[in-house]
Amino acid sequence: MRSDIEVLLADGTYRLEAPIQLTAADSGSNGFVVRWRAADGAHPILSGGSRVTGWTLADPVTGIFAVQVPDGSKTRNLYVDGKSATRARTKFIRPAASAFTPLGLTMTAEMEFLRNLTPQQLTDVEIRGLNSFTDRYSRVDSLSADGATLVMSQPAWVNNIWGWDHLGQPFHEGGFYAENALPFLDAANEWFLDTHTNTLYYKPADPATIDALTIELPRLEALFTISGTVADQAHHIELDGLTFTGSTWNEPTTTGGYVDQQTGCYMSLGSDYPEGGYPTFEGSRPHWAQMPSAVQISAATDVSIKRSFFTGLGAGGVGIGNDASAHLSGEGLAAQRISVEDSRFTAIGGSALTVGGIEQQAHHPGTGADGTRDPAISDATVAAMTISDIHVVNNRIWDVADTYTSATGILLTYSQNSVIAHNDVTDLPYGAINLGYGLGANDAGGNPIYGRRGLYNYQPIFSTPTTAKDNLVTANYIARYGTMHTDLGGFYNLSDNTGTIVSNNFIENAAHKGFYPDEGSRGLIFTNNVVVSGEWFGPNFGCPNVTDLSGSGNWVSEGLTAINGDRNINADRNILVEARLFDPAAIAHGQINEIIANAGATADDQRPK
Repeated sequence: MRSDIEVLLADGTYRLEAPIQLTAADSGSNGFVVRWRAADGAHPILSGGSRVTGWTLADPVTGIFAVQVPDGSKTRNLYVDGKSATRARTKFIRPAASAFTPLGLTMTAEMEFLRNLTPQQLTDVEIRGLNSFTDRYSRVDSLSADGATLVMSQPAWVNNIWGWDHLGQPFHEGGFYAENALPFLDAANEWFLDTHTNTLYYKPADPATIDALTIELPRLEALFTISGTVADQAHHIELDGLTFTGSTWNEPTTTGGYVDQQTGCYMSLGSDYPEGGYPTFEGSRPHWAQMPSAVQISAATDVSIKRSFFTGLGAGGVGIGNDASAHLSGEGLAAQRISVEDSRFTAIGGSALTVGGIEQQAHHPGTGADGTRDPAISDATVAAMTISDIHVVNNRIWDVADTYTSATGILLTYSQNSVIAHNDVTDLPYGAINLGYGLGANDAGGNPIYGRRGLYNYQPIFSTPTTAKDNLVTANYIARYGTMHTDLGGFYNLSDNTGTIVSNNFIENAAHKGFYPDEGSRGLIFTNNVVVSGEWFGPNFGCPNVTDLSGSGNWVSEGLTAINGDRNINADRNILVEARLFDPAAIAHGQINEIIANAGATADDQRPK
């Protein structure tokens, strides 16, 4: 190449029949880039969905409309005027723990409405439980011959009633539902897809507006991928000014459930699920998977996304260097110098951005089954596998994680020298910005809590640190998070992240912690932040491996944390300021004013307050 190459997309909606997949062969060279961008003045939309029209009134009494859709249509999502519609559901009181048996759920008086369903309707129903830090789905199989038990589909059910914060023993009651049957369609903006008759049903708020609504049925699970290999990475590719929309994720339907384990990570029940299941819950932990994203980047360097819009996506928005199973290419990790800037994310089923993986090669690249370095893997290969220099800057993220509500705005698992800066991250059911993974179990020396639980019968105790270190989270605006879950923070961390600095952020949320260093957190510095929250800095002192944290020089409304010298956790030299003084109209202190003014996305149209 002797100059940049530009692929110009004219105005309009491009309805994809399959994902666009770029490889190393599509890379720039000689310092030049291949740039896929909107033509001047154009707003191209790359869609994996189909516009739904031709509605007829199916039930004049209830105001439900119906339309035929193509044979084989499957989706867990529907989008109406750019927002996520609600799958038909009925809320009921969660039964007592004793009702959750390996076979299924013992019928209670609250569940009598399920007897009114036909056997075919019943087999499409999913039981959903919103808990403290999980959002679990499990499909029904049948009603037992004696009518006493709602028999559940396996192995999703048995895996959804063990472990932590599960359906039968939640740490928080966020709601319990039966979903996905036509009789449940009784509220405005609910929908149901009958896959047996290929009929889509929808109940608009105003029946007179049905033909004016833009209703999109997602078809594809991925829209755009950039992936080479570890030995031959894709590189020097840019995406600029594009809109990505119209994706879903059907694996929970196919396997019978979503066995959530927090922040878009789950126990996979697919082809890698062992025959007979896992011997213990801890035995499953090293094999958890990551939810895929609509736009996927792995085995790649020097890739940028700019001025783009991600909306109407049924799983994750953008996935960077996730585990191989989360990438359509089958190539995971191996991402360096990737940037996502000046973009918007909303109406997304899972996390807006997921950076890094969670399996062993993500946190200890180049190691073998015993946890030590494999001599057959070169230093260059290890460097290529390591996630580093990821920049997430000046983005607006709001109303995401609407299908899998324990997902988050931004998740960065095992990465180094990465930057999350000047983003607005607001209006979220769980956390806003989450760093780390593994609860300290993969850090050097392990976590004694998980030793007692038996984890190290199934994975090694590593003697070296993970790759997570030296990251920067700065000048972000975080607000209105934790609207549906608990055990969270505006900024939340798991495991050692030595050298990581969290500074100059403005966080406001009276109901939850501002900064929450949870299990294994170590080596982070929190400074020069402005926090209006119930507890601005709340380390998990119940975990012995939460150590070496510094929270000094911050402006906070309440919840000053005492120094814990035994663990080298310092929270001193912070200034307590009344919450009313954080009102921008009443700020008297120049430094507070500067932090608040500089936090968040800088574009005027990206900073609603």
